[in-house]
Amino acid sequence: MTGMLLGGADPMEAASIQIAIFTSIFVAGMIASSLVLHFSTDSFFTKAARLREDMD
Repeated sequence: MTGMLLGGADPMEAASIQIAIFTSIFVAGMIASSLVLHFSTDSFFTKAARLREDMD
């Protein structure tokens, strides 16, 4: 945002672009953490949803 303001852009445009970038980074992090959680549950839990005992 600072670079856009120093370059002479409209402050509302700079703020809206910053909000869009922040939102996209946040959503990408949420999707990544959800996928990791979804695919790792089979490694740590049995089909009966109990913690696996063979993990060392």
